[in-house]
Amino acid sequence: EGKDAKGVASTRTVAIKVLHPKFSWSVERDLALMQSVADFLHSLPSETIRMINLPRATENFGNVLRLQADLTNEASNLHQFRNNFYQNDTTKEQISSISFPKPLPGWSSPRVLVEEYVEHAIPIATYLQDSSPHGVHLRRELAGPLLRAFLKMVFVSWITTMAKIVLLTGSLSLFPFHVLSLAL
Repeated sequence: EGKDAKGVASTRTVAIKVLHPKFSWSVERDLALMQSVADFLHSLPSETIRMINLPRATENFGNVLRLQADLTNEASNLHQFRNNFYQNDTTKEQISSISFPKPLPGWSSPRVLVEEYVEHAIPIATYLQDSSPHGVHLRRELAGPLLRAFLKMVFVSWITTMAKIVLLTGSLSLFPFHVLSLAL
């Protein structure tokens, strides 16, 4: 039970995602191991390996992963994806047969994401595995809106994402395909 924006008590079912207490430690440990391997490979007498610049690629990957590990970023990205998918139109959201959970403003933190619980939700993987004529029809129905939202997220939000990365890391050395995981 909580209070809505007007201070009125309300009850709703929510989904709560909580990061494991040792999640950040595990990520940092794994990134340190990856960085050590990348540094070692970079030190080998091979121009081809040096051209790849594994230490820099590992550093960039780590920066993106650290952003992903902050659930306030996930809440923000989910909010933006919903806006892109429904094209900022509440009527489209209400009549759509496709639903995405809505992060609840003010309830998320870097380690906790609280979002509305979507009743009777069917994971998208279910549709991908259904090869019946009905399953094929549903995949075609899903493809257009999902692709539009995805592309808008990649190309329209890309500049915003790049600006965030520059502010947080001080460099702009990521390729666009690294940003895809950020935007979703």
